[in-house]
Amino acid sequence: MSKAESICPYCYKKTESIDKCTECAKSLLMNFKIKNKRYVIRVAYQDWDWRPTKVYETIIQAIVEKHDRSSFTLENLIKAVWADNEIPADDKYSIHSFLIMKNFDKYPVVQVRIRRGTTLFNHIERYAKEFGVYLYITGPPLPRELISCWLDKKEKIATHPKPFKLKANKMNKWASAKQLVEGGQSSMKLKLGGLRILLDAGFFWPSERSMECSDLLDNINPSQLDMVVISHAHADHIQGLVDLYEKHGCTAPIVTTRATVELGLARSREYQEIVEITKKELEKEDDYNALSREEQESKQLEKASKLLDRKFSKLLEKIVFVTYGETLEFDSDFSIKILQAGHYPGGIMTLFQLEDYSVLYTGDFNLLEFEPIASGRSALRTLKVKPDVVICDGSAADLEFPKESSTRARLYIDILDTYNRGGVTLLLSDHNVGAIITYFIIRQGLIDKEGGRIPFYFDSATWEQMCILRDRADDLDPIIRERIENHADPFHSAMIRRLEAEYPHLGGIGLKNAIKSRCVVSMDARLHGKLSPDRFEALQTALAGEDNLIAVIGAPRSSGTQDLVAGRRIVEVGLEDDNTYHKLQVNCRVLNWDFESHQIFNYHPDRDQLMEFFDSLTPKRVVFFHNPPNAFIDIRREISKRPYIEDHEVLHRHNRLAVLRDDRIAKDLVE
Repeated sequence: MSKAESICPYCYKKTESIDKCTECAKSLLMNFKIKNKRYVIRVAYQDWDWRPTKVYETIIQAIVEKHDRSSFTLENLIKAVWADNEIPADDKYSIHSFLIMKNFDKYPVVQVRIRRGTTLFNHIERYAKEFGVYLYITGPPLPRELISCWLDKKEKIATHPKPFKLKANKMNKWASAKQLVEGGQSSMKLKLGGLRILLDAGFFWPSERSMECSDLLDNINPSQLDMVVISHAHADHIQGLVDLYEKHGCTAPIVTTRATVELGLARSREYQEIVEITKKELEKEDDYNALSREEQESKQLEKASKLLDRKFSKLLEKIVFVTYGETLEFDSDFSIKILQAGHYPGGIMTLFQLEDYSVLYTGDFNLLEFEPIASGRSALRTLKVKPDVVICDGSAADLEFPKESSTRARLYIDILDTYNRGGVTLLLSDHNVGAIITYFIIRQGLIDKEGGRIPFYFDSATWEQMCILRDRADDLDPIIRERIENHADPFHSAMIRRLEAEYPHLGGIGLKNAIKSRCVVSMDARLHGKLSPDRFEALQTALAGEDNLIAVIGAPRSSGTQDLVAGRRIVEVGLEDDNTYHKLQVNCRVLNWDFESHQIFNYHPDRDQLMEFFDSLTPKRVVFFHNPPNAFIDIRREISKRPYIEDHEVLHRHNRLAVLRDDRIAKDLVE
């Protein structure tokens, strides 16, 4: 039970029940029944001080200061909102709670947590005149994701203890890095001081019967690994992890962050299957749809826990959760330091130090400050050890990006212009966080410029990550963490709406309706394969309107998004229902910037970032991964001019080997 729900808003005394005050006996729930469905509105006392907004100071304050509130009751206010014919029924159904602020006597404010609320926001002046209070319209507290609640239950009893036992052999002078998979996936084995360390598990498991699977297992040798490090939750770094432990016998400790585990499992096929099974089973229960959101979430956790225990038990008991800046000390000669990488929530760089020799594995990283994701630049300033070797992400080494400020400004102007002209902006983002970053930029830009409120509609995958991100505030930009602490973060905006129509308690209105509205819509950018009918129709609608905008967030990875960015006027897209491909006319504007080779919010370091990175670390050797060798021609030519770099190499093809610690070749380097 949260603190906000433990104090009665009528008698201001603690109550042991969230349904009915144990002191004054007044109900803390107001029930409305429509079409045999029960809608519950919670009332509560909010135990934090409210801070005045611009709207309050410029419009509302003068009104409420002159008002006599001696007859004001929260119950009458709620009934008035519910009976208000100017407030759409869908808005009313999405109200979560009415909360009285702690400093109500000084600032007569009632916070309304609502999942839609555009119309109600437009009537706050009218309600101030009628009741003498300011309705502070926000979104609901984002719900806890099922995987987060499950981990809360399991973390203390199931995760691996720190520090775990690990013994490096300082007399073993060999160090090597071996790429285990082809270019688009990321997984390599590092040998250091006799230890076998798997750096990321970004591989697809072929069929158990195939020769490819045997080759992969032989190269990994799961039973002989001493440690596994997962840098972040993108599929090309984590997608093979579950099967590595649950099917292939790996027992090594896993070093990663809590956010990486949550985001990685939430996006995994195994977890999505469990969620789907749980949902179908609960829908068979007669009273499930009549439950409140909190009651539904409790039932989901109860039903899914056994399946989650069974599916992820071996994996979970080996996880070692780490935090930014932490150092794991194993003995006087060997340690691991964890650094913030940027790129993605929970992303880490890992510094392995054996005596006076050190190897930094970057995973994917960047140095740009895109809220809410903090970058890796601040971590570099805390690194006192200069690594001898950097195993470095080079996904965008052959590109140059403009400065962040110009990217923000251009994106903001284009989306605002589209909205003002009545158009729809469709965000196409492979990894969803691009849509979240865009939301932060546009919302803050509108607040700064007093430009109003633009509705944002998120798909299911983006919504899941929004929920997890807010709970994992330690992985966010310090400014966002401060806003969360002050209850002023963009996660609470009423303009966050989920697309799926089957989740009305989350404000879902369906993709078909969202794309017809004046708004910004987030949708998965992978336009290859067959699109579902609603996604196909949404894309078709966006493409057809001259006033609409499609913004491709990040590097265009599928053929469809590549065609859009290339300026082609016809895009070929598949549809599930008829199993055919359709040619769609492109009449709208497409934004991925107008000059060659630029992608908005590419989370990987470009040439300038890489040179800044190397100049700050001055490594002796650099080993690139995540791009074919020809992509590194220019950057390798540039770093060859740096006197501190002795050599540089590219890990790309299967079985490619780089000697890191000794110039001699030994037979046992491969294994």
